[in-house]
Amino acid sequence: MKQSRCNEKIRKLIPYVVILGLVIFTEIFVFNFSTWKTMSCEPITLSVDEYTDESGLYDTGCFNINDDVKNVNVDLSVTGYDRANVTVALTDEGDYYVYELPQYEIVPGVEGDGYRNIYPFGKVSTIQITVSVPEGASAHISSIKVNDNRPLDVKFVRVGVLFLLISLGYIVFSDGMLMKAVCMRGNKYQLLLVAAVMFFVMFLGFLLVKSNPVCVNSPWPHHKQYQELAHAMKQGTVVIDDRPDMALLEKENPYDTIALLAENIPFRMDYAFYNGNYYVYFGIIPELLFFLPHYLLTGQDLQNYIVVFLFYCMMVVGIFGTLWELALHLGKRMPFIFYLILGVSVSLLSNYVFMLGRPDIYNIPIIASNAFAFLGTFFWMRALWTERYTSLCYAAGSFCMACIAGCRPQMLLYVIAIFCALFVPLLLNKEWRKTISWQKAVSFVLPFIAVGAIVFWYNQARFGSGFEFGATYSLTTNDMNHRGFNFSRVFRGLYSFLLQPPVIHSTFPFLESCELDGNYMGKNIVEFCYGGLFAVSPLLLGLLYIPLGGYMHCTKDERRLVSGLCLTSVIIAAFDINAAGILQRYMGDMVFGFSLAAVIVLFGMLDRYRESKIYLWIAKVIYLAVICGLMFSFLVVITSAGGISLEKYNPVLFHWIRTYFDF
Repeated sequence: MKQSRCNEKIRKLIPYVVILGLVIFTEIFVFNFSTWKTMSCEPITLSVDEYTDESGLYDTGCFNINDDVKNVNVDLSVTGYDRANVTVALTDEGDYYVYELPQYEIVPGVEGDGYRNIYPFGKVSTIQITVSVPEGASAHISSIKVNDNRPLDVKFVRVGVLFLLISLGYIVFSDGMLMKAVCMRGNKYQLLLVAAVMFFVMFLGFLLVKSNPVCVNSPWPHHKQYQELAHAMKQGTVVIDDRPDMALLEKENPYDTIALLAENIPFRMDYAFYNGNYYVYFGIIPELLFFLPHYLLTGQDLQNYIVVFLFYCMMVVGIFGTLWELALHLGKRMPFIFYLILGVSVSLLSNYVFMLGRPDIYNIPIIASNAFAFLGTFFWMRALWTERYTSLCYAAGSFCMACIAGCRPQMLLYVIAIFCALFVPLLLNKEWRKTISWQKAVSFVLPFIAVGAIVFWYNQARFGSGFEFGATYSLTTNDMNHRGFNFSRVFRGLYSFLLQPPVIHSTFPFLESCELDGNYMGKNIVEFCYGGLFAVSPLLLGLLYIPLGGYMHCTKDERRLVSGLCLTSVIIAAFDINAAGILQRYMGDMVFGFSLAAVIVLFGMLDRYRESKIYLWIAKVIYLAVICGLMFSFLVVITSAGGISLEKYNPVLFHWIRTYFDF
């Protein structure tokens, strides 16, 4: 008996051993193809121990090769700068006159970055290599070689990622034992695994917020508003600066920043200006939760990227908690492995990854609101569906939902939508109303009153009205008082936010920003976007199940939640388009509703068709959608678009990643 059990365990491990073997084989013989291609080459040295001149140039001169050339290897170090440019010019059997290959960068310290494969036609007749750095910098060229033997470079991160993805794919595609294990409340092993996965996702989030040095140590004064507010609040005020320039005070319309710039009138960009004083435009909740306590306890300013990471950790807990309640309530036979896969997928949606990669002040209120929205939904669902610790969960849920008002007020619409979907049908039921105790009612309502009072006080202290959040008083790129409403702007913006195809190329880093709103005959604020939500997050396409015939098969709970969340997301998108413009970060306002609605639909499908012949096809499509979404999130991390990129501010990491795609 023991022998048969042992043999059974070995048989179960065989597929994963085979997968590991195939991945290792691929790593050695495919990803390291250049190693085998250059193994028999005779290296030719063009230069040794040279320096760039005063203008930052070094030229090898024209070398006669008359041989096949497969690569160029430049080994150098740079002083006074962080990278060097290399240009290769040559003639070959098909080109009598010299032509240049595309210029490329080398970052010293990145192993393998000096190698570049080249693809001339036939034998190379002559070759000339130029190294350049900015004037004032200097490069020491240790050696320049062609046909250098490229060493074997096994990337263990690549091996691990491929093994994990293919193994998960095998589990999904084979419908093995792990697919048959369903979510079970109180299962200690499942809870431990959930905690481990959440910790792993948070660890990735920490790596991301630390990846770009310019966001870790922000050089822009207007990104230190929360820190300035902490200093002011310690002095008993919320005024940041009560001594603005006299010309600004005398300006008839101080919110026309284009005119201020043209007339050289100094002003604080992206601050709120009201009644002769500067204020922080952003909501008070992040300040009270993190910035102010840290400053009062340590006397030191808390950096923005740390707060973004803390809110992200809160959001991850909220995501996995909300999905757990949905899996147990809407999907009685939900595969545990799919719960984990979808939890990771939502946590690493490209819009959240974008905010982690750029953890600046603008993304703090957005990611905070997403964190509070997921946590609030989790606590409300847990109180409503499990009836355990109900008063505590109601209070925690209401506190989180109320905090959205002090972060991103437009996302309060989600609070209304979720309340209407979860509670209004029950409130209409007389029997359920009888079960409401005064403790539950107070627990539900009191946090809204308490947080609302704080937000009301803050708005009153800044703008003389508790209902004024300050959008009209912001000194930003456009006059918020004169934007107006325009349907053409809304339609263009909805297309950009939801449907715009991404711009993807075949060369690293593959992703570029999209051209938006080029012929709008009016004034609109457009920055950059990487693609519409439904174009870059295939997981959201699960929502198509509803209009394509799935509506009648969904439960009432599913219909209410999905309809309310999607409608609210569209309304918020329209509001952002008209109130501010088309910006990548604004998609973070609407991704909560669409992603949660999509998960509800997918959970329902996985449960509803569990015994159907199409179940495996559904599982396969969902898994492939998850993989495509994660791949796009990775492209958002490495893209050079948007100005604040790894290529510009962390070239070592950027080029280290590039070497993973240099076969």
